[in-house]
Amino acid sequence: MGIKWLVTAALIKWILITAVLLEGESKIQNVSGKVGESITLQTGVSGLQGDYQVLWSDDSDQSVLVNYNEGKLKPIYIESFRGRLQLDRGSGSLTITHLNINDTGLYLGQIINGAGSTHRFNLTVLEADPVPPTSAAPVTTAPWTRLAVGLAVGCFAVVS
Repeated sequence: MGIKWLVTAALIKWILITAVLLEGESKIQNVSGKVGESITLQTGVSGLQGDYQVLWSDDSDQSVLVNYNEGKLKPIYIESFRGRLQLDRGSGSLTITHLNINDTGLYLGQIINGAGSTHRFNLTVLEADPVPPTSAAPVTTAPWTRLAVGLAVGCFAVVS
């Protein structure tokens, strides 16, 4: 696994970097979501079939998040995204669930299938709306309760 995995990872990074350089400065789509919500980074592509590869990466350091190739989803081990990424195999769109503040950043999606396409997103994750305080009914005391407390205090004062 060691050497083969390193060569595969190096090749994927080279493909990602080369595609960005060849395409030039692709348009970046600004998207936002709130902590705890889900967001889908839409490629605008539909009907993917046959031989194609979909790569999603963190655009800042080219860490591969999703690698779908030859009909198989290759396992990627980035702990912060474990169990939170979903790939739509028909469009190549990526859904990130249970957003957190650390998900803020640039994401690069590539569909490699002859013509190919590159999609860049600047994701901003905002704090969730604060939960409004519940309006509990005010606590009231019966008049006889206040009288009993007053008498107890008064009696206590007399005794001492």
